[in-house]
Amino acid sequence: MFYRIKRLLPTGLLARSMLILAFPVVLLQGIMTVVIVERHFQDVTAELTLASARVIETLVAAQSPQVIAAQFEIAIIDELDPPFAPARRFYDYTSIVADRTFRAQVSGYQGADFVTSGRTVVVQVLYEGAPITLRIPRKSITPTNVHQLFVNMLVFGTVFTGVAFLYLRNQIRSITRLTTAVTAFGRGENLEYKPSGADEVRRAGIAFLAMRRRVERFVQQRTLLLSSVSHDLRTPLTRLRLELSMLSSDVDTKAMRSDLKHMENLLKEFLEFAKGVVKGQVEECDLQALLQERLTLRGQEATVHLDGALIPQLPVRRLAMARAIDNLILNAQLYANGLWCSVVVEEAYVRMIFEDDGPGIPESQFEEMLQPFARGNSARTLNNAAGTGLGLAIVLDVVQAHGGTLRLTKSESYGGLRVQIELPR
Repeated sequence: MFYRIKRLLPTGLLARSMLILAFPVVLLQGIMTVVIVERHFQDVTAELTLASARVIETLVAAQSPQVIAAQFEIAIIDELDPPFAPARRFYDYTSIVADRTFRAQVSGYQGADFVTSGRTVVVQVLYEGAPITLRIPRKSITPTNVHQLFVNMLVFGTVFTGVAFLYLRNQIRSITRLTTAVTAFGRGENLEYKPSGADEVRRAGIAFLAMRRRVERFVQQRTLLLSSVSHDLRTPLTRLRLELSMLSSDVDTKAMRSDLKHMENLLKEFLEFAKGVVKGQVEECDLQALLQERLTLRGQEATVHLDGALIPQLPVRRLAMARAIDNLILNAQLYANGLWCSVVVEEAYVRMIFEDDGPGIPESQFEEMLQPFARGNSARTLNNAAGTGLGLAIVLDVVQAHGGTLRLTKSESYGGLRVQIELPR
């Protein structure tokens, strides 16, 4: 029961804050309304109506009702246009109490019209066996201007709630700006951010800026260090290549040249990964068209199946996403005979699915294969034998930089590996 109620509650901080603020106010006003209606208006109306009922009883029993009517500001009506008909407004709860009291206290009571005559009430009773119509001041039966209490409660409650909403929105705006800056930094963007708002939010913003500076400084130092190492290693590699070219033609240098090329590729891949693979400007991209384009460029015969009525259009870094897709396509080409791709589009996310019929990866190694330089123990790995073990790590880096998730499972349809990329819309 509690879980069902929780699902109906708002998830945003502003909506929850307004609910926490408004719920006690509305509940208090409801309780006060019930108390005032039952303890004040209802009791006062009953007493006033009872007094008027006694006057009517006296008037009906008298020989000269006109004299008594004049004393209590009651008018006896000979003809009424339009004809008399009992009536009351649906929200006029005091008329219910008055009508009930009249029926209990006045013999021969026929009904009352609380609507037609404005500030008076038209009551019809039997006098000497014939109906007589009386016009009685409303103030003699019920309290006047009862609705003003509820109008004031509604108006002032709405005004104060609106002021509270504006104040809460300004307070939560600083949290929203901090959330946007943190989310952007997690995606590789560096948005301008200045701490603002309450003291707690300011301290969180200052801590975030300090953390961002430390992370940026660490990345710069790491990139500089790796660039220096790369530069130092390229020199002996160049020297080895030159020495191989000067060897006698009788010496077989094919294997050594292959190893040397492999070392250069390893160094290049490592340095590029260390600098970060998520580069380029964010642009609107049709993921179905991009996936089909990469399949065609890689010479892979596969048609991308689109599941969903919406267009798979997302703001992504096209070059980075293309590289992640290429890694998955290359993996299927190396270790499987066929590749099946599909794009599922929903309101909240776009999901790209890659399935093949290869040997797959043991379930126990799924988490391990997400780490850089990881190599599977089986014949199947997301990096070929000459690779660096960065294939899946690059894919994961690209997906996480776009705020998405990467999931490895076994393909139930084809028996190989199933790679699922889910990106928020």
